[in-house]
Amino acid sequence: SILCLPLVKQAKLMGVLYLENSLVSGVFTTRRLAMLELLASQAAISLDHARLYADLIQENNDRRKAEEALRASEERWSMLAENSSAGIALTAPNGRFIAANLALQEMLGYTEYELQERTISEISYDEDRAATVARLADAEQGQRRVYRLEKRYLRKDGKVMWADVSSVFVPASGSASAFFSVVIVD
Repeated sequence: SILCLPLVKQAKLMGVLYLENSLVSGVFTTRRLAMLELLASQAAISLDHARLYADLIQENNDRRKAEEALRASEERWSMLAENSSAGIALTAPNGRFIAANLALQEMLGYTEYELQERTISEISYDEDRAATVARLADAEQGQRRVYRLEKRYLRKDGKVMWADVSSVFVPASGSASAFFSVVIVD
């Protein structure tokens, strides 16, 4: 006796059930065939669930690896920024500080919290303030994204600091807001 039943789920072939009995002929009666067809449909469902579960496990493993790589990358960039001798800042399009590394804090004499309460134009030398505001507006309107210039900053103690400034405007993307990446060298 030989029986071959397709394992089908929603008109999709999941596999084949092949049964063979060489001891007795006529083993697969109508009643037994009905029972085997029921078992075959359940087996098809189970195979599909097993495939979906294996796909889910693979996706979770891939996501975990990607998150670990992202975490390692973020850590490297963070270490670079924190250990740089150049001042590095992220500012909002309105010029308000989002973050500043330790080198910039030491250059300007402000803590990161004090910088976050200020804008680039507020700590710019009076004669450089209008040009700073104009560059912020130009970048936000998309007229220019990259700047490299010399300008003066007012330190917290009132002294003037000349600096070489490189700035790149990064437009908004997805859920990330637009910002300026600024590197300042005394």
